[in-house]
Amino acid sequence: MANEEGDFSGIRKITEKVDGFLSEAEGRTLFGLAKECSTKGLVVEIGSWKGKSTIWLAKGSKAGKGAKVVAIDPHTGSPEHGKVNTLQEFRRNIKGAGVEAMVRPIVKTSEGAAKGFKGKIGLLFIDGNHDYEFVKNDLKLWWDKVKPGGYLCGHDYDLYDVSKAVVEFSNNKKLKPTLGGYPIDWWIVKPELPKKK
Repeated sequence: MANEEGDFSGIRKITEKVDGFLSEAEGRTLFGLAKECSTKGLVVEIGSWKGKSTIWLAKGSKAGKGAKVVAIDPHTGSPEHGKVNTLQEFRRNIKGAGVEAMVRPIVKTSEGAAKGFKGKIGLLFIDGNHDYEFVKNDLKLWWDKVKPGGYLCGHDYDLYDVSKAVVEFSNNKKLKPTLGGYPIDWWIVKPELPKKK
């Protein structure tokens, strides 16, 4: 535990300089999930902004099996932030954190990135556009790409229409998500496939 605390101290120093909306407690949770899930497949993030959560995910994956982190964001802003180009700052932050080699940015919308996406996902973190239709679409587009036993999780459950989309999706798939939890707002573990007899 002392070694992990040391890791957190270093990550905290890096990420406190990165603009973003992720608390340290949320970052630690993403670190732990990425460390665990990097054994299952890729770590994918929808909505990277300037890289704060990406750094926590990459550091966690590196502490695990070192799965690549795929960071999906068009880097053109959002309805809540307005038009802004965040790509250069994102790249600078990832490089400064020493995780550039672990992160594969995809500069597209979630929908654009889902088309032709290859690879199975061990952890999917959704923190893109928070409008209902977008969250609903993210869940629909990416669900089949998550490996059984993998995690879907997301930010801002109590904001916007995130909760409505997550609850509807979960009910339709007969899933039992953890909702409104802290420090990560919601998560779902994809059920394992039944074993063949």
